[in-house]
Amino acid sequence: ILDGKWQVVNASAPVTVGDKPLTKIYFEHNRAYMTVFRFGDDQWTTHHFEINLQTNEINIWDKWLTKGEQVFSGNYELEADKLTIKGQMQPSNQPVTIELQKK
Repeated sequence: ILDGKWQVVNASAPVTVGDKPLTKIYFEHNRAYMTVFRFGDDQWTTHHFEINLQTNEINIWDKWLTKGEQVFSGNYELEADKLTIKGQMQPSNQPVTIELQKK
């Protein structure tokens, strides 16, 4: 349902690696729940994600397949080619809303 490449349009709080902002999120449900965060033009981090279709809950962990520490927990809203995820970034528990556009 979320599969594909999503461009970050807006984030209510900074989501960065070093000084590089989150620019894209790739969801690959058919690739065993893999999600990739792209920061700037040249940095990537691979994570594990799971969604609940009944509650629209989304959870993201640090390590693909083995999970590790949770990095995000919240909910998603999908409307055509627009995706909004709202929740908390871990371990800071910082609330964030990220608006994405399908590419």
